[in-house]
Amino acid sequence: MEQTPKPGSLAAIYALFEERGALVDPGDGISQLEHALQSASLARKECRGDALIAACLLHDIGHMLEGVGGKHHEASGAVWLSRSFPPAVTEPIRLHAEAKRYLLTREPNYRDQLAEASLMSLEFQGGLMSKEELSAFEALPHHASAVHLRRIDDQAKEPEAESPRLESWRMLLARLMTA
Repeated sequence: MEQTPKPGSLAAIYALFEERGALVDPGDGISQLEHALQSASLARKECRGDALIAACLLHDIGHMLEGVGGKHHEASGAVWLSRSFPPAVTEPIRLHAEAKRYLLTREPNYRDQLAEASLMSLEFQGGLMSKEELSAFEALPHHASAVHLRRIDDQAKEPEAESPRLESWRMLLARLMTA
C-alpha cells in the first residue's frame, strides 16, 4: 500500500506539482509550474535569499490545492506549507495578496503592471487599503518580503521564458524545511 506524503512535505510538494502543475491560470496564460519556476528564477537573479526564493517558488501552491482562481489561495498555501517551513517562507506567501493591495494603495501607477485577472481579484481581496491597514501591514515582520514576492509574481508570466527545472530547487527547499 502506497503511503500518502505528509501535507507540506517535500514529497507532497513535488507530487502536487506533478499532479496539478500543468493547470493554467486563464488570466496569466501559463501553467502553475511555469509560473513557479519563473518566480524562483527571478528571485535568485535578484539575490533575494533562500527563504524568499522558496516563497517565490511555492507562493501559488494554494491554487493547486484549491483549484486555479481560489479566493484564499495565499492563506491555504501558507497554512499547508507551515507544517514544514519557517515563517520566513510562509509569511510572504500568506501576505502576497495583501501586498498587491498595499502596492496599489501606495503606488497608484502599479495598477498598470497588473494583469486583468489580478485587478479583478482585487475586489474580493479587499480593495485598496485604508491608512490603518497600511500601517498594520507595514508593521508585520515579513511585509517587505511579501512586497518583493508580489513584484516578482507580477513579472513571472512570460510564456516563452526559460527556467531551471523543478528538480533543481529540491536541495534549497530541503535546507529550509523545519520538519
